[in-house]
Amino acid sequence: MDQRRNTWSGHRLGTFAAVKWKTIRAQQLADRIGDLVSTFGSQAFLDTSSKRVGDWVEISVLSVKPLPAEVSLSLSEACHHLRSSLDHIAWAVSSRPQDRWARLKVKFPIFADQDEFDRRVSSALLGADQRVVGIVRRYQPFNSSLNPKNTLLEKLQELNNWDKHQELLAGVVATAGSSVSYIYRGATIHSESLGDTVLTEPNVKLGVLPWEDTWSEKGISLVPHIRLRAVFHSDMPETIRGADIVGFLSQTSAFINDEMLPEFGSFLQ
Repeated sequence: MDQRRNTWSGHRLGTFAAVKWKTIRAQQLADRIGDLVSTFGSQAFLDTSSKRVGDWVEISVLSVKPLPAEVSLSLSEACHHLRSSLDHIAWAVSSRPQDRWARLKVKFPIFADQDEFDRRVSSALLGADQRVVGIVRRYQPFNSSLNPKNTLLEKLQELNNWDKHQELLAGVVATAGSSVSYIYRGATIHSESLGDTVLTEPNVKLGVLPWEDTWSEKGISLVPHIRLRAVFHSDMPETIRGADIVGFLSQTSAFINDEMLPEFGSFLQ
């Protein structure tokens, strides 16, 4: 038998690769959410009513089915991957302390307040090269005037904290680019656009459309064409509520992978 010591410890992804794979996974989950919402929108997901108000017809939503639970679970997983990818960077550029409590403090700092950042950055990036600290500082929300995309990190931080410590992230549907067709003898003779509306409660108005008494006699009817997108629930943190879920995940994934990661590349151990 070969008595040589086996030093193989298995394959480990480096930090650069791990961050890339996590952002790619977050984008895959964003695409999955988009597919789920598209399928949801192709089914009977809401009931509407119409009411005459003078020379207008008011269309309202009576009820809306909830989004599939997989939307919230996918959103939760995507936010975890994005936030932890930043923490991987922080660990790689730090001195990797052996003390348990010091290790727990190492993370990618995200602060809207500059004084708070200055107080905590030394423990969050323990032993890191000051050039790295300068890069991290540039990406802070308090420097969003230099780069408006920095606010994505503040939103990510709030979402991740909410999901870990309060409750599962929630999404609702909103109309996007929807319209109503006026149909006469099977053909569309006119179309009216509907505004973007978050469908969170009964009797939400989809739109108010022009209507004349003679149109019913002529056999003209209204047919709504509702297109959907997923948005953050109104119970979510104020900075994110009502925002497009797929758009947020895609923008944040690209920001971390395409803009932030290359700047840290030469410092990653």
